[in-house]
Amino acid sequence: MLLIASCKNKSEQEQQVMSNTKQNTTTNYVVGVGKIIPENDIIQLSSSVNGIVRKIYKKENDTVRIGSIILELEHLLEDGKIRLLNNELNTQAAQIKVDQAGVAEFVTKLSNATSELLRLKNLLSKGAETQQKVDDAITNLKTLNANLKRLEASVTVSKSRWQEINTAVHIAKLERDQKIIRSPINGRILELTVLVGGSVSIEQSIGQISPEGKTIAICEIDESNADKIFVGQKAWIRSVGSSDTLSTGSIYFT
Repeated sequence: MLLIASCKNKSEQEQQVMSNTKQNTTTNYVVGVGKIIPENDIIQLSSSVNGIVRKIYKKENDTVRIGSIILELEHLLEDGKIRLLNNELNTQAAQIKVDQAGVAEFVTKLSNATSELLRLKNLLSKGAETQQKVDDAITNLKTLNANLKRLEASVTVSKSRWQEINTAVHIAKLERDQKIIRSPINGRILELTVLVGGSVSIEQSIGQISPEGKTIAICEIDESNADKIFVGQKAWIRSVGSSDTLSTGSIYFT
């Protein structure tokens, strides 16, 4: 009887342990370890030219808009080139005005010479003027006409030269603007790895920008719990080892 009672007590204990184990393994929530990242990829900030950092306008955690100036590289040479080309542009514009004034002057002279030739021909027909006078007037008219065409060609050349210089100014400004690093997106600066006076190399990463928009948690869970995760379930985000909830959300992709 003692042996039977002992066996019965042992059987009850095993059932109780199994019951407790079953209760302990009931899943109320699934925990996984992950990281918080922007929904869109983080942008690596870089420069398309080499240079020395002249000024930094933004710092880490600052918000930026598209086109916001983040930092500048030294661009004294580019500035000097732009000033020189602008001076040439102004000089060439003045030359165009001079050439156009010359054209206007010869247009007036040509008009007067044409009227004079008609007058001399009229007098010649009446016997009041010589053929030599008429011939001289014709020669003068041809000379004026040739000079007018030459000046008109000079105006065309001057305008073409002005356009070339203007294009050079545009290119010089583009070269200068390459030394001004701007934000390519709306977002927040996560990191800047340069200091004033430091050098920057082509394609070297000089910072990171988090795009504007939602943040997401990418999380890995144990495969044994994979069948318990569904789109639309509520989720809590907590620091590892803490029960404090930092944020909540819902699962939208598995």
